[in-house]
Amino acid sequence: MRPAGRRPGHRRPRFVEWRVLLERRFTTAYRVWDRAAGRWRFVKCCADERAARRELAVLRALPAHPSLVRVRGLLVLSGRSCLMMEWVPGRSLRQVIQRRGPLPAEEAVAIACQILEALDAVHRRGFVHGDLHDGNVLVATGGQRRVALVDFEHAVPKDGSGRARACRQLAPVPPHLPPELSTGLLDDRSDLYGVGFLCASMLLGRRPRPGEIQARAQPASADHGPARTPADQVVWQVIATATHRSPEGRYPSARAMLAALRRAVASGP
Repeated sequence: MRPAGRRPGHRRPRFVEWRVLLERRFTTAYRVWDRAAGRWRFVKCCADERAARRELAVLRALPAHPSLVRVRGLLVLSGRSCLMMEWVPGRSLRQVIQRRGPLPAEEAVAIACQILEALDAVHRRGFVHGDLHDGNVLVATGGQRRVALVDFEHAVPKDGSGRARACRQLAPVPPHLPPELSTGLLDDRSDLYGVGFLCASMLLGRRPRPGEIQARAQPASADHGPARTPADQVVWQVIATATHRSPEGRYPSARAMLAALRRAVASGP
């Protein structure tokens, strides 16, 4: 049941035209019309007030960046804590892949580069996103080339050594998340694993199978499918490095992976 959005003494609710976008066990996301601002908003209602306030604190600590969704505040509607954020008209990257299938390498790399630029800003402010997947990346429509990173529910602060204690520990770890999540210890390189997995998903039009990324990073042969251009080969090698099972085998930072992807594109014909 959606929050009413009505305050005592007010005849008309501030928020109207509620549309459910996502329903999970502890959260529900809506697109709503904000009468006071005269624009659409994204509202995420949480059953756990502490989790909502924790995410709000992270979002407020982040710098203004075109690839980071801006938060507008925390509301209490019908007894639930709700984060109010800007509305980005578009689709999740998961929906884009489901609708279009494999994306051209240039487009996939351009999307990945925007994600990496956003992560660089997040990491420099002292946080690890911790839950990077195709449902947490928005691709704007309507002629915009904007990509936005969302959902900081699992974001955690880094300590002085650059490491972060995850707010959850998974076993087994889903293939799109970094293996070290089983230990609960993360760092910047954990998010790069997610970017590499996203790159592979965009190029394939689906999530990669076990061992497929490493196979495609090898020199093209009859055993590894159709021939690939030198640029394609280098892009897959970047993806393979980013998704190395050990953090030590990955790029040291978002900026380093960003530079590697840009070099890969520049190496094309």
